[in-house]
Amino acid sequence: MRNLPLCACVEVIDERKSSMRKALLPFLFLLTVPLIGQEAAKTHPVSVLIDSRPDFAEIQIDGKFVGTTPLNYRLLPGMHRIALTRKGFATWTRDLLVTDGVPTRVGGLLEQSTAQNPCASSETPSTP
Repeated sequence: MRNLPLCACVEVIDERKSSMRKALLPFLFLLTVPLIGQEAAKTHPVSVLIDSRPDFAEIQIDGKFVGTTPLNYRLLPGMHRIALTRKGFATWTRDLLVTDGVPTRVGGLLEQSTAQNPCASSETPSTP
């Protein structure tokens, strides 16, 4: 910027800024696209109503105790293993696919356990 009038110097500086912006624009775009993708990939917990017959069965989700039926629980989308247990009944298990934005209801019908207590016998012991 040798001996140019002041207005000419301002134009040269503006031109350099403009060309720098044009050069940086693709890089700014590349930095922004992953952020947009991350926002779209975020998932939110979904309401899952878990019920059983009979009531008050213990609920395990993915091996962790979370409460007793009936229970409204929030799960992240994906595959989950639901197990319902209650004394005197066989364990009820299901794999559940939770879909983002779709409230789900799970109902387990527990069957009475056929295993008998060896201490409880209907026979009377024989005496010698």
